[in-house]
Amino acid sequence: MKRLLLAALFALCLVPLAVSPVFAADVMKRISTGQLKAIISDAGYDVSVQKEGVLKAQMNGITVLFFIAENSESIQAYAGFKGGDSSLRNMNEWNKNKRFSRAYKDDEGDPVIELDLDFEGGITEGRVTNFLATVALSVKVFRDHIYGSSDK
Repeated sequence: MKRLLLAALFALCLVPLAVSPVFAADVMKRISTGQLKAIISDAGYDVSVQKEGVLKAQMNGITVLFFIAENSESIQAYAGFKGGDSSLRNMNEWNKNKRFSRAYKDDEGDPVIELDLDFEGGITEGRVTNFLATVALSVKVFRDHIYGSSDK
């Protein structure tokens, strides 16, 4: 019994070694154009810098713009489309049923989708990569929503 207890205590001491902690250096509270470009590229998307704080990427054949806030503490993904069903009813349906994004009609009446990522409190590079996956999926599903499903 004593051996079993000692073995269990020894095993518990090893648990912290198996868990990979997030160190302060791994947490980002701001992001630069170069950092975001590298993360988008590493995630497998074609990306180019349009100007400081503005990047353009291709995701599922859709052009997505990424805007870095002036204080570098948030980013916004933006995709605009021409035509399709941009009726108020269709935009409201999207906003009612989807999380993490918002859809609206731009000044020309064309459909737009936006997603935001806030760095307040700090986030990891992995979270930015996860955000990119959410953006890629969201713009594809939104395109299908306004033009009709490509699965039909």
